[in-house]
Amino acid sequence: MEKNKINNSLDHKKGIDKQDFPGMSIWNKLHFIAWLSIIPIFLIASFWQRTGSDIYRRFSGDLYSYEVEEINDPKKLARLLITSTEPESRKIVIEKISDQVILAKAASEDESPMVREAAVKKLLNENTLIKIAFNDEGREVRKACVEKILDQSVLAKIAVKDVDADVRSIAVKKLVDKKLLAKIALDDPNKQVREFALVLSGYDFVRGPFYEYLKVYPDLEAKLQLWEEQSDIELKVLIKDLRISSDPVNKYYILEKISAFKESGKGALLALFNALYDNRSLRIIEYYGSRPSQAELDMEFSPYGRGGTSPSSQAEKAIVGIGKSAVESLIVILKDENQGIRGSAVAAIGKIGDSRAIGALVCLKDKGVCSYPEETLNKIDPNWYELDSAKKVVPYYVEQLLEEKDLDRVRRAVYYLGLVKDKRATKPLLQAFYGASERVRVAIVNALSRIGDKSAIEPLWDMCNDSHRIYLCDDAVRVLGKIGDKSLIKPLRKKYQEYHGWVDVRFAISEAIYNLDKEQGFDLLIDFLNSSEKDFSENTAKIFGTNKDLRAVDPLIHLLSDGNAHVVEAAAVALGNIGDDKAVNSLLEIIPKALENENMYEYYTYSLVKTVLKVLGQLKDSRAIGPLEKLQLDKDNYHHNKIKEQIDHTIYHIKNKSI
Repeated sequence: MEKNKINNSLDHKKGIDKQDFPGMSIWNKLHFIAWLSIIPIFLIASFWQRTGSDIYRRFSGDLYSYEVEEINDPKKLARLLITSTEPESRKIVIEKISDQVILAKAASEDESPMVREAAVKKLLNENTLIKIAFNDEGREVRKACVEKILDQSVLAKIAVKDVDADVRSIAVKKLVDKKLLAKIALDDPNKQVREFALVLSGYDFVRGPFYEYLKVYPDLEAKLQLWEEQSDIELKVLIKDLRISSDPVNKYYILEKISAFKESGKGALLALFNALYDNRSLRIIEYYGSRPSQAELDMEFSPYGRGGTSPSSQAEKAIVGIGKSAVESLIVILKDENQGIRGSAVAAIGKIGDSRAIGALVCLKDKGVCSYPEETLNKIDPNWYELDSAKKVVPYYVEQLLEEKDLDRVRRAVYYLGLVKDKRATKPLLQAFYGASERVRVAIVNALSRIGDKSAIEPLWDMCNDSHRIYLCDDAVRVLGKIGDKSLIKPLRKKYQEYHGWVDVRFAISEAIYNLDKEQGFDLLIDFLNSSEKDFSENTAKIFGTNKDLRAVDPLIHLLSDGNAHVVEAAAVALGNIGDDKAVNSLLEIIPKALENENMYEYYTYSLVKTVLKVLGQLKDSRAIGPLEKLQLDKDNYHHNKIKEQIDHTIYHIKNKSI
């Protein structure tokens, strides 16, 4: 019964679904009509999206740039300048009109810097240009104004007061007032502006801040000008030709002629210093051996790049020929901002040789010059660091030691303080010791050892007793070994026992005791010679070799059988310094073993063989000649051929009993 009710209910629902409600067909028709009305709306919207903006642009007078280019009617162009919202279109309008009133209005009021700049370039009224130059915020707009302004008083104000360096540079280039240019060269914060002003003011022989140097050398500029005025006619003509020439080949030959004047050519220094900046390569001259023809130059000459012959190299040669008269001016150039010029000055001073330059060379802060200051100083005087001119710069290096953050410069300051051996440096060096890095501490150890100031002993000993800074003890002990006396041996031995676990400190103490008393220190160092720590073995061998200690010969010969190439090389060098021929046979045994080594082409093994051969040459024992001549070498092996050259060199020295 219940089941029948359910089935009837389902049949009833199915019947209802199949029936049409009254009015259903009308609803479907209305639905269809609604869809038909929506489709045109979508089509219209799509059409407006594609064309509406163009219609609006046409209606408002705003056109694309390509459309503006087709318009030539002045009235339409003037209207577009007001109505167009596109800066590119307005710029094209500016380029097509010539009405100065409209241009002035656009140059002053247009919101786009690009449009204002285009208008400024077509303006003729200088008063309007001046007003814009002082008031416009756009850099390019002001630059365009300054390019057209002729009034020197206005240019002077812009050159001094404008906030932008590029704008000031343009104004400076148009100035004729030498005194004002000189002031700008000294005061302007921008290097490029200073350089422009410096050259235009007539002081064209250096590009750096020359006026700062004149405070130190106030008579230099006047002296150079006077020399030039007093030069003979031929030299004056060459100087003039050099200044106006832009052809590097022509400059080279002019400089070659000037260099023939030598000492009498000191009037050309202004022009010669300027020529130092011309590094354009003239390899073509070297190739042809003489002045090439124009056709050859056009075919092969490249005016750029360093190397080969250049006007600057010829200028340096001419300056060296002038000699000591050029040194005072070269000292000025050592302060130039250009690294290449500093290098040329250093090289020239080294070739001339004049002790007046020692102080300036010592103060030369950077190592990035083509000729290192140390090499030049040694050429001038091997004992330069003992001269008063070197000692005068000690306060400068003390300040650099304590305040400089660049570690390379700190180390260089320490190095020079050690060279000069001035006791004024002792206290600052000790002060810097505590906070220094390991590399700087090593430099300070060497410096304090060279200075040898006994007043450093007590502070150094305090460092050894500072339990919070045990890492300083080994460095402090090394200095004590160099500047102390035998009274320190007993406390040092006590320290040796205290620092049982600190091998570095124990080695430093052994070295210090050896330096104070070689008898007492020898046994301590011998223990380190055969240490499992190869660094200690190597350093001990170097100590024995430096001191030429004959007692170390047998232990060093034994060390030659060590498997570490660094240790063996150090032992060989030490034996060569000591000079005992007992080591010859052991040294000879090293070479064939190294040649059989599969790693022969590795740097350290190859270096070891060269070192051993050099030591044999030092010992000059004829017993080495036969075994060396019998060595089996592979002619097809590059390294073996190099070893053969070294063997021949060694045999030659043994036979001639000289090195």
